[in-house]
Amino acid sequence: MKSNEPIDIVILWVDSQDSKWKSSLKKNSPQQNNISNDESRFRCWNTLHFIFRSFDEFLPWVNKVHFVTYGHLPTWLNVNHPKLNVVRHEDIIPEEHRPTFNSNAIEVNLNKIESLSEQFILFNDDTFILSPLSSERFFIDGKPVDFLNQCIKRKGWLYSTLRPQNLLNTIAINNNIRIVNQLVNIFDIDEKLYLSKQYSLKLRVKNRLCKAIYREYSWFKLNHVPQPHLKSTIDFLWRSRYSELYDTSSHKFRSKSDTTQYLFRYFNLATGKFFPHNPNDTLSININSSRDVNCLIDNIKGVNLLSITDADSLTGVEFERAKLIWGDYLLKILPAKSSFEL
Repeated sequence: MKSNEPIDIVILWVDSQDSKWKSSLKKNSPQQNNISNDESRFRCWNTLHFIFRSFDEFLPWVNKVHFVTYGHLPTWLNVNHPKLNVVRHEDIIPEEHRPTFNSNAIEVNLNKIESLSEQFILFNDDTFILSPLSSERFFIDGKPVDFLNQCIKRKGWLYSTLRPQNLLNTIAINNNIRIVNQLVNIFDIDEKLYLSKQYSLKLRVKNRLCKAIYREYSWFKLNHVPQPHLKSTIDFLWRSRYSELYDTSSHKFRSKSDTTQYLFRYFNLATGKFFPHNPNDTLSININSSRDVNCLIDNIKGVNLLSITDADSLTGVEFERAKLIWGDYLLKILPAKSSFEL
């Protein structure tokens, strides 16, 4: 059932070319370069204006757009737009935790955004909407539209040896899962949600097997795409797990003890606060070369929600090529300026 409750957008952005930000990054970075402060974590696809165009073109029903930034703003942005709320880190992050270069620290504080609606969709600057969607693609009856897909556990020496590039994210996600299992019993969930007919037979079989084998939540499959959230869930987790969330907020760079925004998603899934949906219209892709972008465009039909992530191995030259190809594609589907552009 369609709800008349407002739905906001929250979008995070960093201008990696801003001189003040670069100076602060250099000053606060650990002496040794690692995945948490590597340059690839902050490369910009220069597609932010297309994301704002998609709000006008594909999501006109959105109530407000909260634009979360270090302090810098795009020169083209219409800051007087009635739907736009510019949120600086200082507005939501405690002074003792700033400056931060950790998206986990920013996202854990999103519930502090003034006037944020209960229902909101979180975007990053590498996540995209590619076609018109109704509000019911994100929320039904006040619940996030999502999917629950359990997988084998991803932890331990063998996994970290085979997938070292994923280690920091994997540890943080396992932190999320540990907290969820401490708060929720997997056997309390309604099987109509866990084994929904919206899911493929393969997904339902996986869920049943993982539940029988692990007897707790093992691993939540995710696609890093625009994600529906409930503000009340973040509020609850701050009350019940204050120390872990405060710890995440305090880290200037990603850390092994971090939680992520997916803690909020996982808690909603585990407690049944979601409306089941087949995720076959979503895609997350790592870009290792410009050829990957061409391949993506050739096979993009049917994808509504997308994220593209530049892999650590993507060279600067290849990144620039990939950026041009992807920008040309977005220009074809979103050629007109949005009301957010001057």
